[in-house]
Amino acid sequence: MPDVIFLVHGMGQFATGWDKTVKDQLESFCDAYSKPGQGDFKNRFKIVPINYSELFLDILKEWARQRQDLAGVTAQVGADLVGKLMAWIADDGTIEKSFFWSHVFDVITYRLLPTVRDAVQVRVALQIYEGFKDLDEDENWSIIAHSLGTAVTHDMLQTWYTQPLAGGAQIATAGGGTLGSHKAPFLVQMIANVSRILQNQYNVFDSDVRPGRACDFYFSAYHPLDPFTILRPFLPTAWPGPPSPEKWSLQKLDADFIQQANIHDLAHYLRHPLVCIPLLRRLTYSTYITKDSEAKYKSDFKLHGDLKAPELIALRQKIEDAGVGLPDSWTSILELVNRVEELVKLATGGANGS
Repeated sequence: MPDVIFLVHGMGQFATGWDKTVKDQLESFCDAYSKPGQGDFKNRFKIVPINYSELFLDILKEWARQRQDLAGVTAQVGADLVGKLMAWIADDGTIEKSFFWSHVFDVITYRLLPTVRDAVQVRVALQIYEGFKDLDEDENWSIIAHSLGTAVTHDMLQTWYTQPLAGGAQIATAGGGTLGSHKAPFLVQMIANVSRILQNQYNVFDSDVRPGRACDFYFSAYHPLDPFTILRPFLPTAWPGPPSPEKWSLQKLDADFIQQANIHDLAHYLRHPLVCIPLLRRLTYSTYITKDSEAKYKSDFKLHGDLKAPELIALRQKIEDAGVGLPDSWTSILELVNRVEELVKLATGGANGS
């Protein structure tokens, strides 16, 4: 049976098949650059997409109907934003169905409402448990999480490692309520890691989500210009008593790595050699991507994709501006979503992107 890789998405709404772009990209890379070559990725790995986005809408429609916890949310994000959020949930036609609202909706509710956090963690854990419960002892499972999914993954693993998940009766019944009763993930690969700026339930540097506890290895990819991570980047060197260096990795990308307007995009991160090569070597073995293949990929790799100098300069300026002048607070993400939406619209001639 192949090793399982769970993909955990970020902000926004995700339909069935959302993982295809990422899966195809990793498969194409392995076909071209791995030592075994064509077809090995399909035989070696099983990609399992995790989807929790539908849960937000279901829960929040009920929350809006009952008007629970409105005062606490209003105190943190303001009455105007809450009013617009409620109208968006109610779908009364006064708020455009946009990139901004679908993303802000997720962030606000996950950060502020414990009932939402609990439900999302259980939803994710149940999907993951179903995916790994039948693995043999020598088979591994790993997680690649992106954006909001990094916060969800961190919180889910920490909760599951230390206690039975609230409402997770199916997991408990199936053989132990905590992750410690099962095989922990081999690798946790965080991409565009926002677990620190969205931390609420747990302090990410003090938690058990680190090598040797809730996972065997921990990687975190960071783009210095990514507006969503720039305020509070996750830097594992801040861990008290950090684990041995071979157990974790900070994949800090070139600031000049700009192939598209939305540099926060999962597929964009995964194209960089500092992400895809260490990731695949850790999931397999050190020579899975040989030094010669690494050199060839780096030679083939275009730091700026197909962007030409004038548009690249203009785009980089807009990306840099997106992260300027924001307070050091999780609520800055709400303004960032708005700025990134405008950036994507400008770069794509008006189309929304995520």
